[in-house]
Amino acid sequence: MLNTDESIAKLKNCTKCHFNAPTSMLVCHNKDECWVRKYDGALSSPVDAVIVTTYMMLACQNEGIGTCWVMHFDPVAMREMFGIPENTEPVALLVMGYSSDDAKPLDLHFKSRPIDETVFYDHFK
Repeated sequence: MLNTDESIAKLKNCTKCHFNAPTSMLVCHNKDECWVRKYDGALSSPVDAVIVTTYMMLACQNEGIGTCWVMHFDPVAMREMFGIPENTEPVALLVMGYSSDDAKPLDLHFKSRPIDETVFYDHFK
């Protein structure tokens, strides 16, 4: 968890999307300690990290704390600034705090593409 002045200053060297939040959490996965799919070598840990991040956001919301999932950060800079080992991959940055009364999502959050552009069905016989 990043919540000291020093840590927040380091974070600002890694992303412009810190929103001056008082607290942030960087969610990572360990590439060496996960299940590997034998067919193509896909790692389970990035998916697990995303699941954890989603549940962390839900838990924060339940406590009245706002979060913003940030993926726009420099993972190399994060590694250097926070001493993250090479086998540990940063996946998501959660910036956290109490939302202002006028906070609202970007308009893009209310736009969607037609379902036939995003969902494909394969009919099995």
